[in-house]
Order: sequence, then C-alpha cells, then structure tokens
Amino acid sequence: MPTNPNLKHVYDNSNKVTDVGLSVTYRQNFNGQYWEITRMAKKQYQFIGMDKATAYECAAAKRTQYTRAFARIDTTNDSPASVSVVECPSDIAPQHRDGDVWSVSISVNEQDIVASQTRVTDPATLFTDANARNYDEDAGLSALSITSAERSDDTVAIEYEAEIVDFDPSRLICQYKVSESATTWTSLACESTGDGEVEASPVPTTDELFIRLVYGKLESNTIAVE
Repeated sequence: MPTNPNLKHVYDNSNKVTDVGLSVTYRQNFNGQYWEITRMAKKQYQFIGMDKATAYECAAAKRTQYTRAFARIDTTNDSPASVSVVECPSDIAPQHRDGDVWSVSISVNEQDIVASQTRVTDPATLFTDANARNYDEDAGLSALSITSAERSDDTVAIEYEAEIVDFDPSRLICQYKVSESATTWTSLACESTGDGEVEASPVPTTDELFIRLVYGKLESNTIAVE
C-alpha cells in the first residue's frame, strides 16, 4: 500500500494540538510536624497526522523528555530531607486513528513535594528548577527549542530557537542518552556553526540517540536521532 503523502514525519508546532493548556498549581499541608509544599503540573496535548514510525519515534522522544527528577520528602531518619526520584509519571502513547494515520497523546501529570518549617508566602520560589522545565509550549513561549537534529559519524548537528534575554550561545550544553528510560544524561560542549546552529561531539555512532539542549536551568524539547 503506498504511503500517504500528506502524513507528517515531524512532531513539532506544525502538528501539535493542545487539548488542555499547562496548569501549574501549589498546595500546602501541615502534617503536624512540618509543612508539605506540593507543586502539580498538568497538561493534555497531542501530535497528530503522523505515519506509524514517526508516531512511535515521537512517543519515545517525549517519554525521554518527561523522564525527570522530581522532589520528594524522605523521613527515614525521622527528619524531613529532600531527595530526587527519577520517573516518568506522565501518560504518553501512540494511537492509531484511521488508515495509516497515527497520533501521540501526552497527558502531563507531575508532582514535586518539598518540606518547610513554616508556611510559604510564594510556593513557586521553592520550585525554580521545576518551573524551568520544558512542556512543549507554543512557538514564542518556549525559551529554548530544538527544531531539528542530525547525526553524522560521531557529531550531531542541531538547529534551535532561543528566546532568552542576553542569550550567549557559548553557554549551550548538548545532552544525550541512548535509552528513553535512562536516569542520567551525558553532557557535551556545543560549538556554534551559525545563527541558531550548533554541533556537539563525540556521540555514539550507533544506537538511537535522544538529544536535548540545556542553558542554565532551561531545558529544550527532546529529539530522537537515528
């Protein structure tokens, strides 16, 4: 059966549909000993109109993107201590729509919890790293986003867009991993090759790569590279 020429082979703003926009809320609860401050992030969106292979690649890249370190409270030693737990609590899956048309649905459902001895006036100040996470917001709202990435031997060439005040490309870091469920990333320095273009090496010459850019506490979206 011939491939539908109208199918998308990308997952970006051109085929992204937001069903429920990003909502970040906070809750404070006193448990009798200390305050538990909780950050909750929710969003529902999808990438539509793709062929099956692209949909599965998209789902893998997004599971990688949403596999993150979340704040939790450890009371093993009878006093609250902050620890990090790496997991992917969001629901991300490819879905068959009709014929050879596929989509990927993403239901963000994140929760971070920290301890405080006092009630906090502005809970957001406790979650600066979490609030810098990438949630695939619309173009113009994402501070840092990868538009394309291509590997040649042990070098990956990346095109990106940055909406950052006093942006310095020399501070960009490329991170990669070869498994969507891996808990750590390998960091590489980036070499600017043009406006909105960088290269990084060495990366593995085999295996699928998952690539993202980091600028300070900002993380870009994640791209799967064959």
